[in-house]
Amino acid sequence: MNHKKTTVLTLLFICISLFNFAQVSLHVNGKPLDNHRCVDIRTTNQNLDSIQQIRKDILDAIIIDDCLELKIIYGGCNGNIELITDGKIKKSSKSKLNFNLNWIEAATCKALMQIYVTFDLAPYKKLIQDNNAVISIIGTDIEIKYKD
Repeated sequence: MNHKKTTVLTLLFICISLFNFAQVSLHVNGKPLDNHRCVDIRTTNQNLDSIQQIRKDILDAIIIDDCLELKIIYGGCNGNIELITDGKIKKSSKSKLNFNLNWIEAATCKALMQIYVTFDLAPYKKLIQDNNAVISIIGTDIEIKYKD
């Protein structure tokens, strides 16, 4: 009887472990994260400041070729994010094109993971360079110059 009980407990443990590994991964724009290509940035007419932001979760940002790579921390098992811009250059002490990293569906797990997500800047390259603008991520201190 103890052997059967041990076998059942072992199988139960394996099933629970497999379920945890099968959880939904982070999605970007509704698709599973795939950093083999840059993900599209959505242009919106909404006020970027009014959109739910991921503030503290962005650790760093760099530009590689025509991709904006964001290093973020998220809940570790699911969620759906997007990068949004209004496509308008803001003039102040320096010209800026603002971007907002937004949770479409927030991550629900508590096991924090650090990941990289890359977004396609190519559609905005000419606008940014023609206006000598920096890329600014709303809710952070991140401002990056887009170089040739």
